[in-house]
Amino acid sequence: MSIHAQHYTRYTESATILQRALKVIPGAANSWTRWTDIPISPARAQGARLWDVDGREYLDFHGAFSAIVLGHAYPDVAQALTDQAHGLVLAGIGRTPAEVELAERLVRHIPSAEQALLAPSGSDATYSALRLARAVTRRDCIVKFAGSFHGPHDYALRSANDAGEGGTVGPDGVLSAAARTVITCEYNDLEAVADLFARRGEEIAAAIVEPIAFNASLHPEPGFLDGLRKLTTEHGALLIFDEVITGFRLGLGGAQAQFGITPDLTTLGKALGNGVPVAALVGPERHMSRFGTTPHGTVPYSGTHNGNGLAVAAANATLGVMEREPVHEHLARLGDRMRAGLREIAQDCDVPAVVTGSASIYNLLFTDTPPRTFADILSVDESLFLAYRNEMVRRGILEMPLPLMRAQVTYSHTDADVDRALETAQVALRAARDQAVNS
Repeated sequence: MSIHAQHYTRYTESATILQRALKVIPGAANSWTRWTDIPISPARAQGARLWDVDGREYLDFHGAFSAIVLGHAYPDVAQALTDQAHGLVLAGIGRTPAEVELAERLVRHIPSAEQALLAPSGSDATYSALRLARAVTRRDCIVKFAGSFHGPHDYALRSANDAGEGGTVGPDGVLSAAARTVITCEYNDLEAVADLFARRGEEIAAAIVEPIAFNASLHPEPGFLDGLRKLTTEHGALLIFDEVITGFRLGLGGAQAQFGITPDLTTLGKALGNGVPVAALVGPERHMSRFGTTPHGTVPYSGTHNGNGLAVAAANATLGVMEREPVHEHLARLGDRMRAGLREIAQDCDVPAVVTGSASIYNLLFTDTPPRTFADILSVDESLFLAYRNEMVRRGILEMPLPLMRAQVTYSHTDADVDRALETAQVALRAARDQAVNS
């Protein structure tokens, strides 16, 4: 890995920490999506701002991959964590009143929820959802969609970027037997999904889908999600909505409430804890009672940190703010402003681009054609995208300089913050465009 010398001069202490990390942390990052050419080492954050160890301030539109929805160190969440840390962090027996309160909230807000189980991460939730689907249907195969990410476990990782059913090998280390049970289709290609179910419906346990595929900057075409609901029902398979990103960002009811489509199971995470690791799997009692948490359940479900006191406190505090205040109206309004502004900037800079996203999430993709499938996303000018994002970061606007990664506003962002981001975007895009012309 190489780091440009110019970055070192601007990030002296961050570069020192990077060199220390390279000796003791593989790749100097605890997740494969955290490496960037600019060696930022975050030190603290408050509201919509983040500071690195060199004292540089950023307006944060990265939001830790959509986990920060209210803002960093949001007062209600911070106070709940402080109070809980002085009380009960983890007991490992029974259930706490706060766990019950959180489950009641999830059941009240999520249309598909009659019961809820907690987990430390969205990946844990999707893993258990797929296991449950196999137990309910007594089938092995899972349908997923190209460009979607449902966690780094073997159940759904094969062919994350490919569409097809012939592959048997996933990423390095993925169990080949598990990879053979994962069939990848193109998002929005309902005809291909229908053909697959017609041929192999008796093998398919579930279709798992991001109702809005923000991981791939794709939105469902009219009839796509409804078609998945009908196909899975007709063939006795479960429909799983992975709302780890959309849940509590689009609204308290998630994408399923927005689209009026109720899946069999739903996974939630990220925004649920406003940055604190907590997730949930929700669904109807007839399915959820199959878990081994019930007297007659046969599907394993356990975890030392399921329902951890700090995580539950953060989730209850986050949902409490959303219940009391106009969080989602604010997010949608600022998101609309950001998307409209970026369209004008791209046009003004004479750069072919499409702005995607909804509610608080946005992305600026350098392509002539609005993406319909993940195959369309592959035509986006990735080098220009990365150059643009790096220019934004250098100018103090933190949007993740990772290929095609979404950005988002939080409840702590203001109109003035959006104004500054858009002013910076115009300068950054011109700089990135000129770099591309001169390279």
